[in-house]
Amino acid sequence: MDSCRPHQPPYFPALTGLRAIAAYMVFFYHNPIAAAANHPWIASIFGEGYLGVNLFFVLSGLLIYTRYHAYPFHEKGRYWGFLRNRFARIYPLFFLLTTATFLYHRHSNNDITTHQPLLAYFMNISLIKGYFKSYYLSGIMQTWTLTVEATFYLCTPLLLQLFKRPPLILLVIISCYLIGFAVWWQWGSNNNGGFFADLSFIYYSTFLGRCTDFFAGMFVGYCWQKQLRIKGFISYKTAKGCLLFVGIVAVQITVKGNWLSAVQSNWGLIINNILMPIAIALMFWGLITERGYFQIWLSSKPFQLLGESSYSFYLIHLGLISGALHRYCISNFTLQFIPLVLVAYGLYSFVEKPLNGWLRG
Repeated sequence: MDSCRPHQPPYFPALTGLRAIAAYMVFFYHNPIAAAANHPWIASIFGEGYLGVNLFFVLSGLLIYTRYHAYPFHEKGRYWGFLRNRFARIYPLFFLLTTATFLYHRHSNNDITTHQPLLAYFMNISLIKGYFKSYYLSGIMQTWTLTVEATFYLCTPLLLQLFKRPPLILLVIISCYLIGFAVWWQWGSNNNGGFFADLSFIYYSTFLGRCTDFFAGMFVGYCWQKQLRIKGFISYKTAKGCLLFVGIVAVQITVKGNWLSAVQSNWGLIINNILMPIAIALMFWGLITERGYFQIWLSSKPFQLLGESSYSFYLIHLGLISGALHRYCISNFTLQFIPLVLVAYGLYSFVEKPLNGWLRG
């Protein structure tokens, strides 16, 4: 049964819990369990763990819409206030860990993916590295996603305006893909640090390709805010979304061929960008409007704590801290999971959360 719309600002406990699942999917994508080496089907499942990033992007779109659809961006200072609050959420811990990463590698004379560390550092802390294929994995490798997220934040007022005329959304998605193609055609063949280097990079690693994730989340927020009910999707939305998600993963595993992950193939990338956002959106729609076992489980206190620290976990699951654990304590990356969860919660409690509150004033 659909629940009543919560008071503003809305809080969806199940989605907080799901953030932990998303972060752990990415962890096991980068660090598959040992059993995967002897069982190809297990390796195939872990090879799709990158979908945790999809979950984060769709969730971001949903939360931004539900919290800011009526926000007066046109008033003086409101847009900058919005950006300040969003960057207060993602930037401080990222900046500290990124700076520590570059200082460590500078001190140890370890070149961390580029012969121009100062330029790489600038691209990292300015959140523009995700536009350059030569630099997007520099520093803390997985933080290329923050470039996509920051681009979404910068475009938020315009994107929210589109929902006053929903049919325009499809036109904007097509326009994003055409712009991506045009940018690649103009600059992709030049050696500009890999700026929009190739179409696969553009459509997987930049907002121009991942816009479908954010729009899917925003559409769920739109339906929730308008209390819309679409025929055929009135009940069991969570179950239908989960089944569709699993089905698409099965198709992805089938089409990927010899690639490690499906998105490395053309068909896999198309399915990831077009069909997967639909499955995730349907699942999220169910989680915020229905009460069921999955929703109750994700809303439990343990998952709330894990979800709150999921961003910290995402930042440290590859990098200095995981490297130190590997070097001095736990050589098996999979066994680092529990220690990293504990360290992440500490970082959230004593660094991420206090700095966020301080910067918001």
